[in-house]
Amino acid sequence: MKMALNILLISFFGLAAGLLSLYFFQDKLIYPEPKPPLEVSLPEHASLVNLGLSDGFLLMPKLRESQQVPLMIFTHGNAELASHWLNSFNTIIENNIAVLIVEYPGYGGSVEKTNFRTINRTMLNAFDLVSNLPEIDKNKIIAYGRSIGGGAAALLAKQRPLSALCLESTFSSLPKLVSDKGLPGFLVSDRYDNEEIIKQLDIPIFIYHGVNDAIIPISHAESLVNSSENITFYTENCGHNNCPRKWDELLAFLKLNDLD
Repeated sequence: MKMALNILLISFFGLAAGLLSLYFFQDKLIYPEPKPPLEVSLPEHASLVNLGLSDGFLLMPKLRESQQVPLMIFTHGNAELASHWLNSFNTIIENNIAVLIVEYPGYGGSVEKTNFRTINRTMLNAFDLVSNLPEIDKNKIIAYGRSIGGGAAALLAKQRPLSALCLESTFSSLPKLVSDKGLPGFLVSDRYDNEEIIKQLDIPIFIYHGVNDAIIPISHAESLVNSSENITFYTENCGHNNCPRKWDELLAFLKLNDLD
């Protein structure tokens, strides 16, 4: 009896220690920053933008005098860097759409902490700063978030007047995703809830997800699609990190909604 009680106590304290570790070190699990490159070579059309807690890269098309263009605010996945995406938007830029690639606080050399609060602040800073540039059409600003970036993009859509929201390979909510992995979702402090935000939006929404995604299952995208009637949904026979860009489909979506 005593041995059984000892085993029970050891199991209990082991479980408690595991839960405490998950709670206090969850930022390291949610935001695993890759090592920054030793040197970043900016394309000719790119410039570095100070967003307060971090930097971003603004990619501009060639403009005629006094021309204004739409803007895509892009947020990447949690194990990526903004600099990894510098050469990914040629099709978008060639169609006269500017792109702001947001870097997260704590990433790419930033000394700030990476969490829900600092990412939210950075997204608001990014919108407020770049939307006021004379070259940007304030009535044609969209956010495009991939993976964890979907949470950042949805947060921005909740708080600023975006014209459209685009989500790629992202979750319905982060606690739900954690629960799906067999972990206690109630311990997640950074409670990105894309589905709840989408229910409150009255703007066009573009969703793209890989049918073979083992990190964020496509069931999360299906939940998002079912939360609103104003959604354009695309799938591809890919996983989480190997999906081809659907820029042509995105451009068609923007044209359909008079955002090109």
